[in-house]
Amino acid sequence: MSPALSLLILLGAEAVALKEKAVVSGRWVRIADLLDLDRTDPATRGRIADLYIGRSPEEGQTRTITADEIRRELDIKGIALDAAVWSGESVEVSRGISTDTESLRKSVAKALLRQSGAALVRIVRLEPETCAGDVVEVKPNGSAYIAVMSGGEKIDVVARILRLRDGVFAARDIAPGRRLERSDLETHRIEVADGDPVLEMDLVVGSVAAQRIRLASPITVADLRLKPAVRKGDLVRAVSSGYEVDARALEDGAAGQEIALEFASSKNRLRGRVVDASRVDVLESAR
Repeated sequence: MSPALSLLILLGAEAVALKEKAVVSGRWVRIADLLDLDRTDPATRGRIADLYIGRSPEEGQTRTITADEIRRELDIKGIALDAAVWSGESVEVSRGISTDTESLRKSVAKALLRQSGAALVRIVRLEPETCAGDVVEVKPNGSAYIAVMSGGEKIDVVARILRLRDGVFAARDIAPGRRLERSDLETHRIEVADGDPVLEMDLVVGSVAAQRIRLASPITVADLRLKPAVRKGDLVRAVSSGYEVDARALEDGAAGQEIALEFASSKNRLRGRVVDASRVDVLESAR
């Protein structure tokens, strides 16, 4: 503390001192989170510490709150500190995780891990972030989950469920235009979130490199001109929730790609997503 600021506090002057950086654990920032408590006089601290100054940043991000913002918020709330001596122009605020939140995250992750049989569970968000009691069960809720607590409370959960899969990687530098052979490739066990696409080795072998692929790089759809699983003119089985009929492919398509089809009998056209060389899942009804 500077001698001048110490003297002002001893003389009873209002003094507000800000930290340079602050870490908050909740969704909202209090002025108390931003104050250097040792250099802010007790009376002023008692008047403003529990007031809120807005939302905290998302985890991994920061937010800068200026002294001017704090003064404006105080003015709105009818608290005038015109005579106060301010120290510090701004505070860089980051989001941390409180002990209670960390404990709840671990409990929910453990329950999801046990339920899903996954390799790893990463909790993205909990709402609310803290809750007393134990996790009784975790239930799917669309693309998210709901954790039911022993006291009956429910927690909205957003999580990434990761499973071990074989990913395909380049075993050497691969030039654009090269048709890939098995010797060009290798597999490694990787953690993949549910719903994230992973190329199978059978699909990669025989495809053509669309760009240069560096040694040890993972192979993605963007790297390849995939070999067709279905070729134009092939007869395939078009499968929907209401029917399953023969259809003819009107264009080439790799597994996972959309193609145009026509029913073999009526010639009505539709679109489908290629599953393999014999099956296409219908995306649009026949017209």
